[in-house]
Amino acid sequence: MLFMNKKLTLLLLAVGLILSGCNKNNQKAQVTPVPTQAPEIRILKPGEGPGVDLVARADKKAVSLKITDLTPDITKVEYELVYDTDGVQRGVLGNLDVKNGQTEITKEILLASCSKNVCVFDKNVSKLFLTVKFTGDQEPAEFQKEFTL
Repeated sequence: MLFMNKKLTLLLLAVGLILSGCNKNNQKAQVTPVPTQAPEIRILKPGEGPGVDLVARADKKAVSLKITDLTPDITKVEYELVYDTDGVQRGVLGNLDVKNGQTEITKEILLASCSKNVCVFDKNVSKLFLTVKFTGDQEPAEFQKEFTL
């Protein structure tokens, strides 16, 4: 009987080891993410695409971004304005949604740092570098230009 208990114990131990080894093969397969490629952005040459202009306000505390000749396929405009003020670079980012049938957008951009409805206007603003990205039904396009106040 003792011999039978030892055999049974060894058999159960062997089965347990075999079953525990099987668990290693049931690991979840690792999924390698496939990087998504951002759509290529076409750089617009002067005279291509919508018209873009930046006009300084009389007090030079703001500029007016004016975009004309928007086509129906453009649904969104993103802009980035980087400028120098007393040797320091500052920037402003923004998005403009284009309504159906809209062909022109004007946006005033303050040359200031604002917090809680209080703005400190930047002084001695000189060079401004504007990037405007147009997106919609067609491939994205980007306009870049440097302006002087």
